[in-house]
Amino acid sequence: MSFYTVISRNNCQYCTMVLEDLYEAGERPIVHHVDKDPSIRTLMLMAGLKTVPQVFAPDGYHIGGYAETVQWLLDKEMDDTNDPY
Repeated sequence: MSFYTVISRNNCQYCTMVLEDLYEAGERPIVHHVDKDPSIRTLMLMAGLKTVPQVFAPDGYHIGGYAETVQWLLDKEMDDTNDPY
C-alpha cells in the first residue's frame, strides 16, 4: 500500500472529494491541514502553491490538485506495465 500526502483544509469540497477518490483507489492518504498547521501554509507559499488540495505521490512527486489527481488515478488504473502478458 502506498501513502499519498494530501494538503487540505476544513470545509473544502475538493479536498473531501480527492480523499474519497484516494480511499476508493485503495490508498490511505496522510492528510495535513493548512488551517491547523501554519508551517504547512508557509511551505506551500514558498513552493508557489496557493490552493488546496495539493496531492503528492508516495515517491514525493507533486501530482497537483483535484483534477490532476483524478487523472493520475485513472492513468494508474489503466497502466498495465506490470502485466506479464
